[in-house]
Amino acid sequence: MRIKWMVLAGLGALLSVAGGQDAVPADAPYRDASLAPEKRAADVLGRMTLEEKRQLVEGYNKFFIHPLERFGLRAVVLTDATAGIRVQKLYKIEAKSVAYPCVVALSATWNPEISKAYGRSVATECKYLGFDVLLGPGFNLYRTASCGRNFEYFGEDPALTANMVVPYIQGMQSQKIIATAKHFICNNHEWLRHSSDSVVDGRTLHERYMYPWYFAVQKGHVGAVMSSYNWLNGEKVSQSKTALDGLLRNDIGFGGLLMSDWGAVTKSAEALASGQDLVMPRIKDKETFLQATSTKEGQAHLDRMCQSILTQVFRFGIYDRERQTSGTVPDAERKSCEQVALQAAREGITLLKNDGILPMDGNAEKPVLLLGPDVEKTRYVGGGSGRVKGYDVVSIGSELRRLFGEKNIVSKDWKTVSDQDLKSADRIVVCVDQYQRENTDQVPVLEKEQENLVKRCTALNPRTVVVVCSGSGLEMEWADQAAAILWAYFPGQYGGTAIAEILTGAVNPSGKLPYTLERKFSDSPAFGYHPEGASLSQYKKKDNPVDQALPENPKVVYKEGVFCGYRWYDEKKLDVRFPFGHGLSYTTFAYEDLKVKKRWGDRGLVISATIKNTGDRAGSETVQVYVGAKKPSIPRPVRELKAFEKIKLAPGESKRVKFLLPPVDLAFYDIASKDWKVEPGQYVIELAASSRDIRESKTIAWKKELHFARPTDSVPVK
Repeated sequence: MRIKWMVLAGLGALLSVAGGQDAVPADAPYRDASLAPEKRAADVLGRMTLEEKRQLVEGYNKFFIHPLERFGLRAVVLTDATAGIRVQKLYKIEAKSVAYPCVVALSATWNPEISKAYGRSVATECKYLGFDVLLGPGFNLYRTASCGRNFEYFGEDPALTANMVVPYIQGMQSQKIIATAKHFICNNHEWLRHSSDSVVDGRTLHERYMYPWYFAVQKGHVGAVMSSYNWLNGEKVSQSKTALDGLLRNDIGFGGLLMSDWGAVTKSAEALASGQDLVMPRIKDKETFLQATSTKEGQAHLDRMCQSILTQVFRFGIYDRERQTSGTVPDAERKSCEQVALQAAREGITLLKNDGILPMDGNAEKPVLLLGPDVEKTRYVGGGSGRVKGYDVVSIGSELRRLFGEKNIVSKDWKTVSDQDLKSADRIVVCVDQYQRENTDQVPVLEKEQENLVKRCTALNPRTVVVVCSGSGLEMEWADQAAAILWAYFPGQYGGTAIAEILTGAVNPSGKLPYTLERKFSDSPAFGYHPEGASLSQYKKKDNPVDQALPENPKVVYKEGVFCGYRWYDEKKLDVRFPFGHGLSYTTFAYEDLKVKKRWGDRGLVISATIKNTGDRAGSETVQVYVGAKKPSIPRPVRELKAFEKIKLAPGESKRVKFLLPPVDLAFYDIASKDWKVEPGQYVIELAASSRDIRESKTIAWKKELHFARPTDSVPVK
């Protein structure tokens, strides 16, 4: 390494002398890898010219941070996305990258260990393929089933998201790859995402939409954050001092590298003062930027931005290693990554309904009739910047034939199959999908031809299994008539294997829904967030009169407040198709002997119970803990997820599970005191298999009022 630095230093000195700049000494402190990242960054900053600073704070070649050649510091390479690596031509490498199950499928595992392994695996590929910063994880909350990017996020609940995103970040950053948490904040739909104004009250902001960010920053120590396109309460987030310096830097406590989403910054002078560090992919209003950075105040902002960028790059050792461009991941590492992708699919795919038809017996007298567009071309990923091409992609059809044998499977053209074929089939497996992508929202229902196919199958044959690949919820008028429904999300390149294994019983399903599946989209609190007749794109369409009549920044009012997701359906006492946290197994579980004790000195609650596998096969169950306040001083949800654990049990086996809830888990965000407040009163502690399947409950009395600065804190401020 010392020889490398000497060569680069010598080259840098020659270039700087030729360009009329001061040469950088070979013994400059920033070259010492043992120094703190902040000190190394400060040393570089103190030697930079104004032009070098200006270059550093805007993107370079679309997906790079600008090199500092005079210092021998190479370009830093950024890449999409969360569910693997989107290898683009601009990187000039030939490489293949695993297409992992989409992130909402990862969240459906309810398994933090899988999330950690997933993050570590993606980072391993980054390391060998020459990428330094991954532009993920994304974890905007699922507010509406119509959002085109729901598949890239962790679902509707802030606590589930927090508990799954932290290990993802830890796994990734353990490999010295910078994780980028995105998109801050309230980017919960794609409709007019560049101009729509999310109108959200302060309590809802902190309790719901900021909640996972506290954990990503304070527990995950995420290295980078990406700000969002949208507006928030009248200000464009990417250049809002209120949102970035206030909510993110001050309230949450983020001190890392803050970058804009691509093209989100339109006014560089505002961005300079907002807390933003890196404008991607370039600064649009160059003349304004040059003027703003020519003032004393502007240069102070510029110094802060450069210091922030350099500190994080040094922190992760990026400047101390050469970029690998071979495009090759060693075989052992690649096999490990592939296994993680397969296991995440196995644990995330969710059995919503089963009238006893599953698992299927391959030795039945009549073969299975296999239908649908996803039989041979399974929809394994979503679109946009979150799309990962993958390789060796397997389909449901090929894997069912492998496991069942060719003679036990019959496939027909799903567009021309006759009613008689449907009626006479011993069993039908119909495989459908809804494609989702960045840049546009969609109506949450299957495409018409697919919807009609499912309705025909379920109406004509009561032994119909429906397999759905979708990153968001859908209306399912046919659900009551289906014998079984398997929710596969976008399961990644090995999704076909995992689906076939679950259908045939080689794998016992254990996924749980990370969002609520409502009966009708009109039941959603977000229904009507855009005017009827408006296009669902991120852009207004010139030939659409509804689009053209919209104001410059149409408001999307989060009228439900803190009652998002299952909280809304509980508050309104609405029936749902399938509740948050729901997911079936091929075995059964009993919940017994719930005990709730207060820890000494108001240090929280100790919750324990015995879980028993009462079926005849091994399986995994996710035990969920919900908390609700009785007679609170302000409106609060009936119940809120606070903890969970996924356990595997053999037939007849029992296990005692134990949860330690800190006092802050009883808190709400108090607007008056601007902190997290625990009120004295009674609280209901529920042990559940889903938000609507409560198995055991206890009521406890809490006597002391406490206040916390953040929901991640263990020590109260008063």
